[in-house]
Amino acid sequence: MVSNESREEAINKTLIRFRAREEPELRIICLPYAGGSASIYGSWADSLPTNVEVVAVQLSGRANRFKEPAMNRMEDIINELSRILPEMTDKPYILFGHSLGAKIVYELAYKIEQRGLRRPLHVIVSACEAPHRLQENRRNSYLLPDEEFISELKRLNGTPKEIFDNALLLELSLPVLRADFELSEKYLSPGFKIGSALSVIYGSRDEEVKFDRMSSWSELSKKYCKTYKVDGSHFYINTQPNIVIGIVERIIEESLETCI
Repeated sequence: MVSNESREEAINKTLIRFRAREEPELRIICLPYAGGSASIYGSWADSLPTNVEVVAVQLSGRANRFKEPAMNRMEDIINELSRILPEMTDKPYILFGHSLGAKIVYELAYKIEQRGLRRPLHVIVSACEAPHRLQENRRNSYLLPDEEFISELKRLNGTPKEIFDNALLLELSLPVLRADFELSEKYLSPGFKIGSALSVIYGSRDEEVKFDRMSSWSELSKKYCKTYKVDGSHFYINTQPNIVIGIVERIIEESLETCI
């Protein structure tokens, strides 16, 4: 049994609220890509309607949780988040995840249904192939020697240049990045259907995902699945933030209409 104090601590360190709203009509809960922190979504609160609360999940090993080891198993992350699901799902909400974050929100949506809690109005998966197709594209980047692993990170172009320019910062970041890559690359799913509507966002020049594997997300919703294309490579969430936010805002408007 988790004590009230430890539950409160778990909530405060894990759920980062940007411009917290007293009575939001809807909450969007966001999960980061590999190596990313909650701050990725910090600017979203300024762009989305004032009746929407932006909450980002801070995974272990980064930012305010840098003293905790990063988790490298999906089961561990979902179990940790399961402790605070009632606080995440007490209002109408949407789940959003980019790349690794998309895999996590999919698993989280399934766990929520298993627990009999309020389902997300919508699940948005970005830059991620459908989980039941991932076994066709296995990688082991996390096992590469440091030099090769760093080259892979630079190729992907999602890690800030400042990290590569600072030897100490790079040394501190590598264990988190390796753990995230291991989590992402070893993840397998049988492809269970979830009861929420799905939206899939992908980059027109994303070489890390195949469109046919992206489109297979349509097999995983009991409702419907929409697809949106953004001009950009894998990290279009950073290079085209206004486009991504615009898509999210459209989905939020449609979701709020279903609440009326």
